[in-house]
Amino acid sequence: MAAFFVLAGLPAEATLVPRLTLEDLSRQADRIVQGRITASRVGWGPEHRLLWTHYELNVDNSLKGLGEGRMTVSVPGGKLGSEVMTIAGTPHFLPGERVMLFLYRTPVGYWGVLGFSQGSFKFAGGRVDRDLTGLEFVPKGVADASGMSLEEFNRRVRAVLEPRKVTK
Repeated sequence: MAAFFVLAGLPAEATLVPRLTLEDLSRQADRIVQGRITASRVGWGPEHRLLWTHYELNVDNSLKGLGEGRMTVSVPGGKLGSEVMTIAGTPHFLPGERVMLFLYRTPVGYWGVLGFSQGSFKFAGGRVDRDLTGLEFVPKGVADASGMSLEEFNRRVRAVLEPRKVTK
């Protein structure tokens, strides 16, 4: 899910990705965590080809995968000295933000956000929101989870993760 596509006719600052529903994100993620961003740093990735912004996350709740008190989540792009690399549709975080992240292991071994910013939700006051700026979707028309209550959001994710009971 780390690939992105650029097609003629699209705005120069858009990344074309398949639209992922909350259920798709829940199934495809290797980890689903809730927590608070505490810090960030930018560095070169392996082979010195791509800048990465690494965010430190205090994990409060792990809905899928092993729970950890702290982890690093990495997104491509960033600014390091005079070098700037921007990739449309990648999530950005600020220290103190509370987030729910749908994560996968990148080919270079980092924990990355699934579906670019599709797998990144911020929440405050019991509501969930996300910023999909810079993403162009194919196909269009799938409902978004933004504005959903945190309770409903967690219920939908858990419904995908929990095995269904078979009645006889």
